[in-house]
Amino acid sequence: MARLVGDGHDLPGIAARLQLSPHTVRDHARAALESAAAPRLKDLAQLANEAAATHAIALGSDGLQHDRGGLLEATRIIRRGSRQIGIADFGPAGAQPIIICHGGMGTRRVAAELVTALQVHGLRPIGIDRPGFGLSDPAAADQFGTADDDMSHALDVLGLDQAIIAALDGGAPAAVSFWHRHGDRLLAGVLIKPHPPSTGRSGNRMIDRFARATMGGSDLATGLWRLVRERAGLAMTGRIVDLLFSGHPADAALLAQPDFRARMIAELLTFSNRSGLGIIAEQQEYRDWQVQPGGPARPWLIIVADGDPLWTPALADAGGASAWTALGDTRWQRIAGAGRFAHTTHAADIAAAVAAHWRDAIHPVGKVA
Repeated sequence: MARLVGDGHDLPGIAARLQLSPHTVRDHARAALESAAAPRLKDLAQLANEAAATHAIALGSDGLQHDRGGLLEATRIIRRGSRQIGIADFGPAGAQPIIICHGGMGTRRVAAELVTALQVHGLRPIGIDRPGFGLSDPAAADQFGTADDDMSHALDVLGLDQAIIAALDGGAPAAVSFWHRHGDRLLAGVLIKPHPPSTGRSGNRMIDRFARATMGGSDLATGLWRLVRERAGLAMTGRIVDLLFSGHPADAALLAQPDFRARMIAELLTFSNRSGLGIIAEQQEYRDWQVQPGGPARPWLIIVADGDPLWTPALADAGGASAWTALGDTRWQRIAGAGRFAHTTHAADIAAAVAAHWRDAIHPVGKVA
């Protein structure tokens, strides 16, 4: 009953939902108020939501007992100066390293399907928490520059000279900035469903409004994250997940899987607990960011999910596509039938495209090896 109160139901509605008499529900409400030492139902609702959020934090915790797609075994914490950096090296040792720049609401965790698919092609996925995300401390300034130096330092710690960089949506600026700052360590670049620079619109009003809020100031964004965490409740958060991510049949089918849905709800509820600092910093820098030329000559592959309801429409117009021409040697590839979660539902297709791009970077067509 406390959970239903937290989800915004009144006592008559709860009685009808539970098929109980209004008197019985009032008795339960009185007992719940006494047990929680809450003076009013409003306070009980807040406590219920906080309890649900705490439970979700436990589900989304890096210290969780069950290993989420190999994340715990792969995770390491390294240090660069006074800052700590969270990385996840999924192996195997000796394979071609590929750094995965997570999306704007991601962390070092790489979808298990994508990890396996990349490994099949002889690649070694390495996820790195950017500053303010996951286990990585925030940057004092220059969000993307700090992220690039963190990635270079991680390569040093792992004893690696070069790597492929593959960025998911909002991770594109970090990958491009790495090309500028540490281009000698970049073997090839891959952008998967890249977030259009600067003025790109996602096609989802909720996401666009949140992006404008985070670009406008950290206090407002922090308040929005706290509102989601403490007041939304599991049911409402589930509805938010549906609004954000079920616009394509492949995505809707994935969200219908209970384990995946529970993970998405937990991540949305827990994201602000630490990673909110990172997304606020990145959104504010993204406001004025544009792709600039100047990095060394490297091949770039831009993968677009043809059904992604967020960024594909913006990439389809001339302005969206031309935003990436400053990279120089670019090749575009569309993944048919893929939506927002293409890196999960179409991991094999993406891995095959990345592997072909890698092989061509080593032995370019028309050149003798």
